[in-house]
Amino acid sequence: MSDPDSIKTSPKNVARSDHKVSRKDISPEALKVLYHLKDSGYLGYLAGGGVRDLLLGRKPKDFDVVTDANPNRVRRIFRNCRLIGRRFRLAHVFFGEKIIEVATFRANSTPDPKPNAEDQAEGPSVAQVQPNENRHGSLLKTEDGVILRDNVFGTPEEDAIRRDFTINALFYNIDGFGIIDYVDGLKDLDAGIIRSIGDPRVRYQEDPVRMIRAIRFAAMLGFHIETNAYQAISEFREVLTKTSSARLYEEVLKLFMCGNSRKALDYLFDTGVLGVLFPKWNAWLAEDPDGRIGEARRACLQIDSWRQAGRPPTPGLLFSVLWGPFLESIADRRRDLRCGEAITLTIMQYLYELGERVQVPKRAGYHMAHIFSSRHRFSRTNGKQPARFAERLFFHDAFDYFKFSVAESAKESELVEWWNAYIAEHKIRRPESTSAQSNDPSPRSRRRRSRRPRRRPRGHHQSPKQT
Repeated sequence: MSDPDSIKTSPKNVARSDHKVSRKDISPEALKVLYHLKDSGYLGYLAGGGVRDLLLGRKPKDFDVVTDANPNRVRRIFRNCRLIGRRFRLAHVFFGEKIIEVATFRANSTPDPKPNAEDQAEGPSVAQVQPNENRHGSLLKTEDGVILRDNVFGTPEEDAIRRDFTINALFYNIDGFGIIDYVDGLKDLDAGIIRSIGDPRVRYQEDPVRMIRAIRFAAMLGFHIETNAYQAISEFREVLTKTSSARLYEEVLKLFMCGNSRKALDYLFDTGVLGVLFPKWNAWLAEDPDGRIGEARRACLQIDSWRQAGRPPTPGLLFSVLWGPFLESIADRRRDLRCGEAITLTIMQYLYELGERVQVPKRAGYHMAHIFSSRHRFSRTNGKQPARFAERLFFHDAFDYFKFSVAESAKESELVEWWNAYIAEHKIRRPESTSAQSNDPSPRSRRRRSRRPRRRPRGHHQSPKQT
């Protein structure tokens, strides 16, 4: 496939009798949104990863809806709705703690070299994109082709061909329960292929994160990346440096939490993306590829094991397992500091330097520092020290890291057995929800917003209490 704008195809409509997607596998909340849009006179399709996973017999993490109703219209249809996003305007429909994301069909457009004053604030080199005739919204790109804002509304076909990969461009139509396929996504789904829609070199420049997504889908689903799409990752990997570091953190976290992080790590090595995201860690691994890369793969297997056991690691634990030997090798050179101080300073300095590429939150860094500096505490099994240690919020993550790091040590295995018995005897449970244990890639849920204090009018003075 070439440029998405040049792709013109008739949709393949697959009847309900010829596919495995059933309404009983779709969340009740998503069905309510689909039927409410239909009853209001609009199209309502399930789209993206939800349809892909249902067709593969997997349980979707969440369900996304697309419609021909624009965001403001969606807000009027659903009282329990809030519009979010500037780069990509979306509607969130709330059902208690659950959220159904509703997007309007998008279309590609042609650039106008005269951005307005507001758009110039987006960056030094931007070009506004004018919507096609009878379209609403705006598209904003940098001169390098990176999309900054994408709010040009279009048709279902236009929406399908502007998506990243063919397997993510399938629609489920609630009106008739059929599958709509504009880009041969079903064919690639059956063949196990991650194929870019359009020229991958152009698509990766528009949104560099698509390279990481290609790797994640290939690892998670056990698919292979189509040759042109794979080669373009190696060719354009440096474009990732133009992406928001906060967004790259979210994508990296999803990547290592995909359930097959070892395969994802191999893709990162082979394409050179690891060196773009984590240059110092990558250089350290390259000094002893046989030993150190083997340890990194073992760390990934442990992450996958926790994930499959139904208790995915926190970001702090995940990066501790991945970077443990690397960070400890740096901290060991700080002989002027105590062990705990050295590892804490090493972690925070590394995350500060890394922040230009991947912005790992400070809370994850502090959590890592607790995990590393707690290792010696597992040898203290006398008196009240075990009870005090076990009360700390980071205790379980610290113990998980300790078990992983001493797995091949017979001496330390006795301590692991002692602590396992202690935890069972005293019924010490892992905290269900703490700020340190939050995971970004969890299913979409509603975040409570704190209320802002009411602003008083200028010149207002509180009258003194009367006595």
